[in-house]
Amino acid sequence: MATGSDLGRNFRILNLNSTVYTYTQMSVSLPHSPQNLIAYYRVSTGQRQFCRLGLEGQRQQIQQYAAANCARIIKEYTEAEIGKTANRPELKKALDHARITRAKLVIVSLDRLSRSVAFISRLMESGVSFEALDFPNSDLTMLHIYAVFSEAEARKVSKRTKIALASAKALGVKLGNPNPSKDTSAATAARLKSMSRHRESIKPVIQPMHERGFGFTEIARQLNEQGIRPFRGRAWYASSIRQLIQQLKI
Repeated sequence: MATGSDLGRNFRILNLNSTVYTYTQMSVSLPHSPQNLIAYYRVSTGQRQFCRLGLEGQRQQIQQYAAANCARIIKEYTEAEIGKTANRPELKKALDHARITRAKLVIVSLDRLSRSVAFISRLMESGVSFEALDFPNSDLTMLHIYAVFSEAEARKVSKRTKIALASAKALGVKLGNPNPSKDTSAATAARLKSMSRHRESIKPVIQPMHERGFGFTEIARQLNEQGIRPFRGRAWYASSIRQLIQQLKI
């Protein structure tokens, strides 16, 4: 006869000598393997001069997603393309990798892929599991609807821009920057100078910790707790600390 218990199942066995033996069958929970993720980052071609900063922001968001879901990023793919271009070699590599490894493709926002409904539809038909962090837990139908509205909004913006440029041109306004290289160089130089000053101001804080053998994650935690913010973004991560130490050469 078998009797239950809170810890497992107790079984009593009566043999031919009328001796009773009791043993307990325990349930064992095996740990789940972490889900594999493929991260895809993209920055528009027009933002190339600040490409690294944009990619770092996307990388931090996907790292947060992976940590919150006990997942691991097994590969990252990066490319710079305009939103209307469907020919993206890095995205194709990311999709093939995700399909082979049965990993989930993760992007920061749906427009990082495309604002084209046809493009999103082909992606959905590829059979690859993917998630856009700006639309978490959305099914394929909802993502398709979001893509429809996104494409419509892109068309409206393009139309309004063309009308505004045509009106300005009719009024004799000279369009474009007559000397774009000068302004771009000045803006880039100013930004790089500000970033350099910010790095140097943090150096006295992180150098002692680095010399004492603190890991990147621990240094990031210490800076966040002390309220020391990075040049861009709200928090430090192990990847940004690693990059900062390399830049400071300490």
